[in-house]
Amino acid sequence: MKSLIFSFAAIAFTLLSNTANAADQDEAYRLFCEPMTFTSDRTNCTNIIRKYTNFDNNAMAICEPMTFTNEKLKCLDGIGNKNYLNFEIAECRNETFDSNKISCLINSGTINTGNTQCQLNSKTEQLFKSMLFDLRSGNTNNVDQQLQRLMNQSKNCPN
Repeated sequence: MKSLIFSFAAIAFTLLSNTANAADQDEAYRLFCEPMTFTSDRTNCTNIIRKYTNFDNNAMAICEPMTFTNEKLKCLDGIGNKNYLNFEIAECRNETFDSNKISCLINSGTINTGNTQCQLNSKTEQLFKSMLFDLRSGNTNNVDQQLQRLMNQSKNCPN
């Protein structure tokens, strides 16, 4: 039982630490604001970037190719100071429409509060709470299934 708890903790740590892929404000400016044609758009873009200290590179790769400036800006604003697990990026990338990709990014990810304590998004937090409850209840089979599902979702899938 103790080895299962340690295995669970190691997997959870690995999944949560897989989020160190972040760009700073300068990189976000070069990628998003600099190419904008209109000064007003660049100003709006800069104002969004100033609100955040980092942007997840994988999330930026979803936002950057969007066609319309207002969608790019909404997407950029939605990913600021957030980290994403691989399965969240894959889920959002697989959305068909840009508006759905934006909603997916806004509603997933973990907010980086600027310290070592990050807030999990509610979906991931609920899954971990459920696994802890099952583990403490002795339902190791269910924990095993949930961990396997989470590991499969967290794989870094190709584009």
